[in-house]
Amino acid sequence: MILYMKPEAVNMKLAVKDYKPSTGRGLTRDPNNKNSTYSPSGTWGDATLATVEKGKLVTEALVAQILKDIEELRKK
Repeated sequence: MILYMKPEAVNMKLAVKDYKPSTGRGLTRDPNNKNSTYSPSGTWGDATLATVEKGKLVTEALVAQILKDIEELRKK
């Protein structure tokens, strides 16, 4: 998503594959945090496969869903 939104902030030479078992409670860079999935890289999955196009698809889909949710809340 950052590769799409702010590509100059991303150095794909540093992208890594970082697969860890997920606890389903988000990521952490703290190896002692047992309530989240530890990720020293800050990613989960294979960041080497990231592209601007994929980031655009994910970002726009998330924004569209958020806007839809907001509109549904307004109607209530």
